[in-house]
Amino acid sequence: MGTASILTEVITTGLVSFGFGVIPILTTSQSRLSALATIATGFLLVMWLSLLVGTIVVHVFPGEEPLPVSSSTSALLFIAGFLFSLVAERRFSSSLLRVGRFVRSQPHAPAAHPSVDYAQVGTRLEDVGIPGSSVAQPVTQSLAGDHTSPLLERDELRVYMFAYALIFQLFMEGATVAHQVMGLSETVPSRVEEEQPMELADSDTTSMVIIHGMIAILFTTTLLTAKFSKLECERHLFYLVISGPLAAILLSVVIWLFQIKAAQYEFVETVLNSITAGMFMYSTVAVRLSLGKLQGNTGRSMRKTLLLLATGACGPFVAEAAFQLLAAFLLSTS
Repeated sequence: MGTASILTEVITTGLVSFGFGVIPILTTSQSRLSALATIATGFLLVMWLSLLVGTIVVHVFPGEEPLPVSSSTSALLFIAGFLFSLVAERRFSSSLLRVGRFVRSQPHAPAAHPSVDYAQVGTRLEDVGIPGSSVAQPVTQSLAGDHTSPLLERDELRVYMFAYALIFQLFMEGATVAHQVMGLSETVPSRVEEEQPMELADSDTTSMVIIHGMIAILFTTTLLTAKFSKLECERHLFYLVISGPLAAILLSVVIWLFQIKAAQYEFVETVLNSITAGMFMYSTVAVRLSLGKLQGNTGRSMRKTLLLLATGACGPFVAEAAFQLLAAFLLSTS
């Protein structure tokens, strides 16, 4: 697989992921939106656990080639990323609270939340304890009859942190693709000479497309559940799908210009992946705790929630079995 083929695969995956991510935006039912989020969460949870187990096995039973970073260092970097997100949230949320209070105290200030539409907002004057003064506060009126309370500033910040942590995760995945592109002269020719069946490569590509599609679904359902506007969701979804191809192209140029060695790049890549994994883990846990307050009134029983999670968790195994059967069938008929 040449450089153009790898980059084409990354771009195609991004386009298909955008199509998956638009599905929740077109969904009008809040219950269906919540169900999609639960299924996608179960799917990605199993995928993340499988990757975690694989990483642990690689560190416990290393091969002949030395690892760029030791397992203990990777664990410390993961914890550092987790703690960095924790401290950043505390620092940024306190600043956001002060800015939010100041903005809402202005007579014609814009809405503090991106989902507020002024065509559907009423204004209520409430006394704030200062004689002769009052503050105009927007009160959203949902046409769909949704009476869930809006997110607090800290909860909204958690959603933004989740969004950008996931975007950076896919950016780092694109960086891995750049490594593969620039390492063609050392690794790919031996694989090409083996004449690996095209059906197996297509199966791996399809599996990656589905994984990215589920990531896009979870991404947009999280933003929609947090009451972000459709325009805001589409904008962040665009950032998500463009991050991988952009990283692959830009970092390929950087590696070529500065003649970065493979060992140096692998070390930096492993360090950044460990840190961003910790950041993403904290952001995911924090945003789920925040959105749980909004999803608590959906009327869905715990049994149904567990059933949807189990359905999503079975997704990777069903998809893998289907790909293996399809590859075996194509190989037998070729």
